[in-house]
Amino acid sequence: MQDPTLNLPAGNPALPETLNALTPETRTVLEGLFQLQTDNQRTLQRQLLEFGKLLLAMDDQNRRLQKLVETRVTITVAQARALTREIADHARQLCRDNKLDYRACGRRYRTAIRRDVLRAYAIAAIGDLPAAAQSDAWDMVADWDSYKLARELRTSGMGGETHA
Repeated sequence: MQDPTLNLPAGNPALPETLNALTPETRTVLEGLFQLQTDNQRTLQRQLLEFGKLLLAMDDQNRRLQKLVETRVTITVAQARALTREIADHARQLCRDNKLDYRACGRRYRTAIRRDVLRAYAIAAIGDLPAAAQSDAWDMVADWDSYKLARELRTSGMGGETHA
């Protein structure tokens, strides 16, 4: 049988005998303290849950802001020039590999590579490339090839000796 006032088991041998033999005034004070402690625990739990929700919301907002910053920060002018040179170098190499004259077909290759990079990143100019995507863009340029364009250039009579 439980004591309904303190929610403590009556006659519990684990409790000191003095606790079981409390005066009604002391029991009332202890009940008030027990109730206060219970209320404080519930309040603390609610506050911790609200704090946890706030932290999750802040973390989500920080992730969105970080992503926004990464997409807004673009490469430097020097990096854009270097990527443009890489596009030209790769176009020259593709002309050599396909035994095409660079002076005749280099511009078509450069334009095609640049156009694909601009489309892939939905940008208007190489200088608008997000800094976070720079290494991927370099990889894209290095791996770029078009059998269709090479065949088209060969059939249009732009083949011949390589002049690099």
